[in-house]
Amino acid sequence: MGDWQWTLRVNLWATMVLTKLVLPSMVERQSGAIVNICSLAGLTGRAGEAAYAAAKFGVRGFSQSLFEEVREHGIKVSTICPGYVDNGPDPTQPRVDRSKMLSPEDVAEAVYGVVVSPARCCPVEIVLHPQHNPI
Repeated sequence: MGDWQWTLRVNLWATMVLTKLVLPSMVERQSGAIVNICSLAGLTGRAGEAAYAAAKFGVRGFSQSLFEEVREHGIKVSTICPGYVDNGPDPTQPRVDRSKMLSPEDVAEAVYGVVVSPARCCPVEIVLHPQHNPI
C-alpha cells in the first residue's frame, strides 16, 4: 500500500470506521461524546504534507457533518487540533525544542473538557497552540 493510502486509512478512514461502530449505542442512549484528534495540518496545508493534510481536513469535515447529524440525539462531536506535541525524540526533527511543545496531557485535558461539558453546549473545535514556537 502506498504512503498516501496508508496515511488516509490511518488518519481518516479509521476515524470513520470506529465512529460507525460506536454511534448506534450512543444514539440508543441519547448521549455520548466523539472526540476526533486532528492537527494544525487540518487547518492549513503545508508543502510536503499533502496526504496528511487531506486526511486531517477530512477528519474536520467528517466531524462537522456528523455533529449536525447527531446533535439532536444528545451526542457531542468535537475535533481537537493540537500543534506540536512532544511524543518523544524525533530523529527527523533534531532542532525542535521539545520543552516548548504541548504535552500529551495538554491534549488529554482538552478531550476531558469536551467529555464533561454539557450536551447543550458542545465545543465543536478546539485549537491548541504551544505557548512558544518549538522550531
